[in-house]
Amino acid sequence: MSFYPEKRIALKLKEKNIDVADEILNKYPNWDIHSMDFRVSKMRSDADFLEIAGPSSDDCVLEMGCGRGRISELIGRCGSKLVCLDISKEFLDVTKSRLKSQNIEAEYVCSSFYDVDKLKYEFDIVAFESSFHHCGDPVRLIKNLYNKLSTSGRIYFLNEAIYEWANRPWGTVDLNGQAAYVIRSAGWLEFGFHPDFFEQLLTRHGFCMTAHPISNGTILYEARKKC
Repeated sequence: MSFYPEKRIALKLKEKNIDVADEILNKYPNWDIHSMDFRVSKMRSDADFLEIAGPSSDDCVLEMGCGRGRISELIGRCGSKLVCLDISKEFLDVTKSRLKSQNIEAEYVCSSFYDVDKLKYEFDIVAFESSFHHCGDPVRLIKNLYNKLSTSGRIYFLNEAIYEWANRPWGTVDLNGQAAYVIRSAGWLEFGFHPDFFEQLLTRHGFCMTAHPISNGTILYEARKKC
């Protein structure tokens, strides 16, 4: 039986009997425990994402690895047709509660990244926020996404592990041991990319990449189908 690495997210949550919905919704309805500077940085990067991606009521948008639903909420507020995908039912429950409280309609898919080709829609925007780097087979995923995009479709990679200082094209590029610790303790992948490899990956599979520097000091990567 195939066992996708990111499925360990859901398994680990169940093994540890973590009630994600209770922990997040009751204690921290909107934010993790972070400094005010961190919160402001997140708000600025979110605003930059919305300005660059420009989701509208005419767009069909998919968030891959929606987690707690922060980006899905932003997109939903723009009136787009929204689909939220995550491997973890617990995280999807959090997102459902969050969006429902804001009267935002969405469809929810509890599934692996690689099942995107089974979705019935053609998407104008696909968004990853700190989730693409958990994928164990990025080549396969990019191929699947290409086939699910509209002619003018684009993919956005926000707050992903794409580093100029990476010591290898792709893999566990984190040099301080954090990636290995998370892989062993949490059970999901913590891969990263060098920007050159990331651009080549997209180019080889029919995309043009644009790197947008944003106000929190990171890069928002955009992939568009080649004309």
